[in-house]
Amino acid sequence: AMMGTAAVAIGAASVVISPFIDTMLASLLPVGSRTALYYADRINQLPLGVLGIALGTVLLPQMSSLLAKGDTGGAHAAQNRTAAMSLLLTLPFMASFLLIPDIIMRAYLAHGAFDRGAAALAALALAAYGVGLPAMAMIRIVASTFYARHDTMTPVRATLTAMAANIALKFLFVWGLGLGVAGIALGTALGAWINVALLTWLGRHRGLLTIERSFLRALPAALLAALVTGLGAFAGARLGADILPGRGADITALLGALFFAALGYGVTVLLFRKSLPLGRLSR
Repeated sequence: AMMGTAAVAIGAASVVISPFIDTMLASLLPVGSRTALYYADRINQLPLGVLGIALGTVLLPQMSSLLAKGDTGGAHAAQNRTAAMSLLLTLPFMASFLLIPDIIMRAYLAHGAFDRGAAALAALALAAYGVGLPAMAMIRIVASTFYARHDTMTPVRATLTAMAANIALKFLFVWGLGLGVAGIALGTALGAWINVALLTWLGRHRGLLTIERSFLRALPAALLAALVTGLGAFAGARLGADILPGRGADITALLGALFFAALGYGVTVLLFRKSLPLGRLSR
């Protein structure tokens, strides 16, 4: 039990340690880098906290209960359904963070002391964090494979390995390639993908994780929904910016982006609902 508690504590600590390292490295960069990184992380955490973490939290007791009853098939089906749902909800945010980070950050920040240059820096960091957003949501879902079987050490080993890679990548991107703030955020994003890849490989290797047809069928629809959302956000932002001249343009651009992104996403999900894990709504 003590080992299990320690393992969970290490896993939880990694969530705190990673941003702490980000902040520490950003303080070595030009003035404004730390603030830019902080605000970009705040925006990135919104969909992650509301959607990603919630899905993973609901999945674990569900899988534990099904495995305790000996229903391995049911546990795997629940995991595949949750993973598909997680991608359907986080990929559109990733697309938007990659295509209109400048609009999001200017609308959120460009007032008072926070000038356009600082907003542009935060936008770079947001785009880089966005690359890892789906992975950050998926870590908990894939880790449930092990936690539901009372194996707390495997996710911790994967987390520690991913953290080491994350820190090495940050140094490579920031000081090797001169990517600055974007390099720090990109290190975090790729670290999350490494964590998911390690957990998936270990789960598959031990025969504890199955990637089902339901997940593979939902994947193209989720990717298409993300693409349409991103393009809708991009087009909506351009249209919205023309409505009001001057300082108000950033706000109307964001409103335009939100409207067309939501419209594109809604229509795509509606058209492909039969491929998606939407329960009764699929019908």
